[in-house]
Amino acid sequence: MDQADGGAIAIFDLGTNTFNLMVRSVDGAIIHRGKISVKLGKGSMQTGHITDDAIARGIDAIKTHMLTAKSHKASKAYAFATSAFRSAANGQSVAQAIKQATGIDVHVISGEKEADFIARGVAQALPHLSEPRLIVDIGGGSTECIVMDQTDVVFANSYPLGVIRLLESHQPADPMTSKDIQAMTQDVTLTLSGLLDNCKRWNPTVMIGSSGSFDAMYQVLAKRLGLKKFKSKDKHAAMNRQAFINLLKDLIASSRVERLLMPGMDRSRVDTLQVAALQILTLINELQVKDIHLSAYALKEGVWSDLTTPDSPWHASLL
Repeated sequence: MDQADGGAIAIFDLGTNTFNLMVRSVDGAIIHRGKISVKLGKGSMQTGHITDDAIARGIDAIKTHMLTAKSHKASKAYAFATSAFRSAANGQSVAQAIKQATGIDVHVISGEKEADFIARGVAQALPHLSEPRLIVDIGGGSTECIVMDQTDVVFANSYPLGVIRLLESHQPADPMTSKDIQAMTQDVTLTLSGLLDNCKRWNPTVMIGSSGSFDAMYQVLAKRLGLKKFKSKDKHAAMNRQAFINLLKDLIASSRVERLLMPGMDRSRVDTLQVAALQILTLINELQVKDIHLSAYALKEGVWSDLTTPDSPWHASLL
């Protein structure tokens, strides 16, 4: 990244559920964070094809984010696309459609690179942690799991366990039945078997959640416990373990209407939060996690870390 060019930098994280924006000054200060619910992967997890309606929603979201970025004096944009793009047969075509409609180049990254970016981002939010820890980022199409020891990533992988993917493959009732819960838990446990085997070596007892699902859960938990709302300037927060587990169980057992009525609920997450809760509770039980944290930093912040290296391979689009 050429510091001499001046102007702020916009980083787009084009996820399966949400298109996110971060604007930073060239000295690294975060000027703005924003997100727009797009649900790009809706209907595509089973068909393998991103729909025309979803593409239109995505392009509209990027145009809105571009206006916001420009209002904050951003002159360059870096866009990174994840699971929905890399798993759909027309993912590259969608990236080209975005380029034609907005002028933004979209880098479709691998699951491994996504996990690397997330690890870099989380390390910035929680630099004081050194014990073995598991980072979990639950998206719409995939779940990234990273094990860190001291400052090193010792294991990282991307799994096809995104909340939209699980919902479309299992099609659970509302609320989920015991049969739904058992089938989905077995799916999650089997898919994560490699992770669980590796965790026997490193024994991470700390979990760090870095996705929108964890953000949404924390806001509900904060309402329950009378805590301050997590704000955009906050980097991280600790979860009360037992209260968090109780919330996970309530979410798994809840109907859509019951989730809507939960104080602090993010309406854009109401259709998927019970599935995210099931994944998280499964990992807590399997690994006997003792401490749980929320990280506000994830892929976008990891991208920034990569952009500031002299040999960064990513190129920007002009805004």
